[in-house]
Amino acid sequence: MPTPKFKEFVNFATDELQCPDLQYLKQGKNATYTSPQAVNEFMGAMAEDISVRVKDRISKSPGYAVMNDETTDSTNKKHLAFCIKYIDIESGEPCIDFLKDTQIDDGKASTIFNETWDVIEDLGVDNFVAFSSDGCNTMIGARTGVATRLQEMKSGIVTIHCHNHRLALAAKDSFGSMRVFKDTDDLLTSVYKYYKKSGNRTASLQKMQAMMEDCHERTIKQAGHTHWLSHLAALTSLRNCYSAIIADLHFASESEKVRINGNAPTAGGLYKKLTKFETIAIIHFLCDALRPVNMLTLFLEKNDINVAEIKPRVDSTLSTLENLKRREGSSAKKCTDVLLSISTIPTSSEKEHIKATTDKFLDSLCENIKNRMASTEVLEHMDVFKLQQLDPFYGNAEMDDLATHFQLDQNQTQDEWNTLKVVTSTPDAYQGPRALMKTLLKLRSITGPLRNIEKLCAASLVIPVSNAEVERVFSEVKRIKTDLRNRLQTVTVNQLLTIHRNDCHLNFDSAVNRWHTTKPRRV
Repeated sequence: MPTPKFKEFVNFATDELQCPDLQYLKQGKNATYTSPQAVNEFMGAMAEDISVRVKDRISKSPGYAVMNDETTDSTNKKHLAFCIKYIDIESGEPCIDFLKDTQIDDGKASTIFNETWDVIEDLGVDNFVAFSSDGCNTMIGARTGVATRLQEMKSGIVTIHCHNHRLALAAKDSFGSMRVFKDTDDLLTSVYKYYKKSGNRTASLQKMQAMMEDCHERTIKQAGHTHWLSHLAALTSLRNCYSAIIADLHFASESEKVRINGNAPTAGGLYKKLTKFETIAIIHFLCDALRPVNMLTLFLEKNDINVAEIKPRVDSTLSTLENLKRREGSSAKKCTDVLLSISTIPTSSEKEHIKATTDKFLDSLCENIKNRMASTEVLEHMDVFKLQQLDPFYGNAEMDDLATHFQLDQNQTQDEWNTLKVVTSTPDAYQGPRALMKTLLKLRSITGPLRNIEKLCAASLVIPVSNAEVERVFSEVKRIKTDLRNRLQTVTVNQLLTIHRNDCHLNFDSAVNRWHTTKPRRV
């Protein structure tokens, strides 16, 4: 709600809804507290109260990770947003909270590093265990990247290149390595533009879909090149109304006179490409090949997963892709139906060529995923917290390596590890690092805090898998600061983000008291 409307809202609530609490805002002509400035003060008090509570929760965590990224808003101002993943010591569960969104002068590594280090010093350097970002050189550059500078300030931290970004690069590499797939990618864009830029063409396609009993009305979706989820959506939308598109393009090509724009796709050109056996086969094949990749992408975007869960999912995806070489996917029948509808019968040599091409693409995709998603020795050692065995020597070697990496005393870490294995007899503790973290917090009253093991177990839970949460923050920035609200200051945007994303931490009474004590009030 715009701040100038707040006075009208208060009047409506008090006069029409008979809201008793808001009556106190009208104590006199000089103390109505309904001005835009008063609204900003209310908002500032709530945001500050939430921020203090979030920082307090993070400071109590045995370990926390920092996720950040930068973007520009509608007025071309640069924003740097921070999210923190930590352990809630009350529940023992890993949490992700928005910390702040700040404006920076430039996107240089030195600027981002200084802002990031200020955040870490404010939260506490000792429990800082991991840093996650996208894969640009500014963030992970080997010489002057933000991650490199952070490791120089505190050696032993784990730096993560967003797994979703890695997976997108693997898919991009595979598409770019073979001309036929790159051409198919360009064709998706051409079909989208052909219908998107003309209301008449879109209406013509909808009429054609309505005439076809087996084709429901669907829109053609755009294939974005920064997020590969959109590629499957674009391919699926094209596959599901393939017959209607071909029929519509054929009708349009017969009546097509001149090309309006020299660079625009024409109905005749698109019809010729879409009726080729190679194009039809590749599009339907990609609908099957990208589905497991997209399922992995959606899995990696979840906030409640940890690094120990990545490898099994990646292996499962690779297995599914390998199976496509031996068994046709679910889109194969739809491919046959399309070929029959246009009376196209591929020859044996054409089928063999497509089979060799798709197998080569699958080999390339699997190899790129293996290379891009390769784990590190430290992350592999985090599997020890699954506690899969009751052997007295279980995990000793991994614990030594983890203690060395995080610069913890090896002897003390081994003693705590052995103590944990002796006193832990409940089956719940052997259900993974989440259950173990809860057990460690309960053991504080029995054995005292096993600080090194707590920190290592917390690290296995808070090391980020992706930067999806920061990207969600930027999506909200775009919804908050629009072209019509382009005068919003970054401070105001940050307050709105804090209240909206962390509203579960708001104590309204505390926020009111904070607002009341900032200066003399008449309420």
